[in-house]
Amino acid sequence: MGNSGSKQWRDPGPDKWTEETVDNLKENITKLDAEEGSRTKGNILLCGPNQSGKSSFLNSVIGIRKNRPVHVTHAGSTAAADSTLTRTYIRVRGGAVFNNYRLSDAPGLLEPRGEGLNVEDIVSLVQGKIKQGYVFVDGSPIENENEFFNSAPTEEDKIHCLVFVFDVNLLETVTGRYQAKIRKIMEQMSLKGIPYAMVLTKIDLFDTYVRDHVSYIHQSFKVGKAVEDACKKFGIQERSIFPVINLVKEIDIKPLANILHLIAMKNILGYTRDFLDERQ
Repeated sequence: MGNSGSKQWRDPGPDKWTEETVDNLKENITKLDAEEGSRTKGNILLCGPNQSGKSSFLNSVIGIRKNRPVHVTHAGSTAAADSTLTRTYIRVRGGAVFNNYRLSDAPGLLEPRGEGLNVEDIVSLVQGKIKQGYVFVDGSPIENENEFFNSAPTEEDKIHCLVFVFDVNLLETVTGRYQAKIRKIMEQMSLKGIPYAMVLTKIDLFDTYVRDHVSYIHQSFKVGKAVEDACKKFGIQERSIFPVINLVKEIDIKPLANILHLIAMKNILGYTRDFLDERQ
């Protein structure tokens, strides 16, 4: 069984990798939309290094809703990332999943400070103080006098959950400086009471057995160890770290392969809804 051990470290196990599980996850997400007070749309910000799999994750989530592959963002592109804030909103009517949430995709968060967001800009984004269309400047946070600075953000402008997207294959080589940068961002989120989570991408490249037998991912010792390592390196609780495979080559939606994305989104949306409920 390759790197897959007998001890299961998270549900569902391979025996529950079924269409019924897919339907149950979608139903749970839809119930979050229907909860009292859920008319306030939850804003979720994805951030992480360029080529980390943010776009693939975002495309997969939107594809689940549309029941077909989509290419809203440039997944798999090797071109330099745009330095402006780009937002991809999920807007659905009726009882479909992801009805009351918006997803935002931020530019790459790189090390060193050049070519990416710095900690100050991440905090400003979360607070709703940066307007769409702002061009980020390497090593220079937005100033109050900037025309794109929002001095009076509304609840709709603010972020209600931060999701750090990271390529699992880079865990062993991530520098101490980068770890400290991410930890600082998470500390700022904790101080402000903003929930956060992590999506570990490209698991299919990390564990070849899981690539061919995705239902065994929660029995993979290698993947379980990677989740533990990410927890230690970035200071994010294991229960808030979600491994996913990257669906960049598929031309058809495979419901069972989307279980991992649904698990991640069910929890992320739950964190978002809990935060909004506490604010009301």
